Amino acid sequence: MIVLVVTAHPGECSLTSALSAVTRTTLADAGHIVIESDFYAMAWGPALREEQFGTETVKIERLP
Repeated sequence: MIVLVVTAHPGECSLTSALSAVTRTTLADAGHIVIESDFYAMAWGPALREEQFGTETVKIERLP
């Protein structure tokens, strides 16, 4: 099985980081393919900025 482990925490000594490490090691030792994605390390922002929107507008029809 391919497993994606996603974290987003600035502290390398945090509980989140420790749980992520145990999870990755346990799954890899069990033969799974483990992919890690650290949103904090990627400087990922949870909110879209205006310049990230395209120039095209889409008309959304709502149900009554």
